[in-house]
Amino acid sequence: MSSRKKNRPHFQDFELSIETIGAGGDGVGQHDGQPVYVPKTAPGDRVRVRAEHKAGAYYGQVLKLETASAERVAAPCPYYEDCGGCSFQHISAEAYQDWKAAKVRTVLERAGIVPEMWEAPAFLHAATRRRTTMAVLRTGETLLMGYHAPRSHRVVPVDACLILDPLLDRKIQTIKPLIARLAPVRTALDVTVQMIDGAFDVVLTGTWRKGDYFTLEQNEALAALINDLAVARVSLREKENEAPEMILSQGPVMKRFGALRVALPPGAFLQASEAGETVLRDTVLAHTQGAKRVADLFCGCGTFTGPLLETGAEVYAADSEAEAIAALKHPRLRAERRNLFKEPLNLTELARFEAVVIDPPRAGAKDQFEALAQSDLRTIVSISCNPVTFARDARILLDGGYTLKTIKLVDQFVWSAHVEVAGVFVRP
Repeated sequence: MSSRKKNRPHFQDFELSIETIGAGGDGVGQHDGQPVYVPKTAPGDRVRVRAEHKAGAYYGQVLKLETASAERVAAPCPYYEDCGGCSFQHISAEAYQDWKAAKVRTVLERAGIVPEMWEAPAFLHAATRRRTTMAVLRTGETLLMGYHAPRSHRVVPVDACLILDPLLDRKIQTIKPLIARLAPVRTALDVTVQMIDGAFDVVLTGTWRKGDYFTLEQNEALAALINDLAVARVSLREKENEAPEMILSQGPVMKRFGALRVALPPGAFLQASEAGETVLRDTVLAHTQGAKRVADLFCGCGTFTGPLLETGAEVYAADSEAEAIAALKHPRLRAERRNLFKEPLNLTELARFEAVVIDPPRAGAKDQFEALAQSDLRTIVSISCNPVTFARDARILLDGGYTLKTIKLVDQFVWSAHVEVAGVFVRP
């Protein structure tokens, strides 16, 4: 038997009752005593699925909906059934919001964490996202530009996306003909478009050029993006984790954060939506009110640094991104490039501040939280897009004598399984 046949996935067809929704957003049932994960299903659904078994679980797709859950609604997006960009358009708004709140509560309760107060959650409107990454594949004269199907590399073309800010969505549609001229044939690529205070920043990821140069047709398309379609900047990165290299620009791409006006580097990380940024900013300011010396850890491009400066506080901002730190300038600001995973602020350094704002990546910041737990800081505002690592780091602070005063859920990743949380810790 050839290795190709030996390694071919084995699929089974069977009927299944969906019992719950898992942490990743898939509906979950049981077959032969093992969990079955099926996207875009709801508790109460009875479905016929085709599933692959691997690593002690089944992963399936719906072949037929036999009985619909009472929580089911008609998805507003015509691409929803085929597209993997969203996970929750098929259930009611009430069921969706209840699931997100329960997800955060369950994670915290498992870690023995109970806040003194749950603030009212912020559930944002769908059409608010200011950044998206779309998959691109050109096959001959046909351009496929959209999102991948669930658990697949197949590109589902999308001509309008309901989660995007309408201005961003329209801009993406206008640049598609030029992306078709830029994209090499039969090459899997990505294009990221971000709207920044009305300007549009484009990053091309993957092997867009052969060797070190673009073709004449590609250069003409790039020039048209800048000159004809008013794109502010186009950058390129060959690999996803590399820093983008700027190709063409109309000038610096500027963003206002409170007292700061920052020239953003290509591919700069911002909160997913302006509305989400506003909610998180207001939460930070409400709970650091009166603090004269504040540290903003994992500060990025200054999302919270600028508003904190606007209150009159002296601010220390730290992040490992050199370009982001270099762009932060203010008389009451000390900005330092620092890898907080390898070199967290120590107790002597933390003693200079009255409050700390910390917004680490999804992996959290265990070592920095261990130092914070030993400090005498009055207030710590912890923001995270991963409730699991938020709970782990929160547990460290609670074991160090802090109290979780409030927690707020911010749903800026609408119709997805992701959720942002902001917790306020105080030293009694």
